[in-house]
Amino acid sequence: FLSWELKPTELEDLGLRNALSSFVREWSSQYGVQAEFQSSLPDDIGLTREIETNLYRITQEALNNVLRHAKAETVNVLLQRRRSDIVLIIEDNGTGFDESNGSRSGLGLTGMRERAALLKGELQVDSQPGEGTTIIVRVPSHEPTGTSAATA
Repeated sequence: FLSWELKPTELEDLGLRNALSSFVREWSSQYGVQAEFQSSLPDDIGLTREIETNLYRITQEALNNVLRHAKAETVNVLLQRRRSDIVLIIEDNGTGFDESNGSRSGLGLTGMRERAALLKGELQVDSQPGEGTTIIVRVPSHEPTGTSAATA
């Protein structure tokens, strides 16, 4: 479906903000779904490669889910800093789903949750049938204290 390298070259070449902007634009053009990317992050925010790679992969998987399940006409992707966190929001106007019955907690959402957890963050899903889906990923923008970097 998509060529997913371990470390996307776009991240190394462009940085997270510009790589996501490029990816969302190309995805929109390729699949005919109106998609918009907005970010208030500066280019030199200094995120770790692990944070950048995982947020990029979460965005890829979320947009893949939009194609496979949501039947959405529009998608918005927002990347911003809120206090000491980096927040990624992906929202669509698609079919949505009933979170309470667990029918859509497949491998895609599970993988996204695992990526957020690797970053000491969290992933929230807000969806209801007929009302689209919003995914919110919140991760610390710096390594938590007490990690190997602090003790090295």
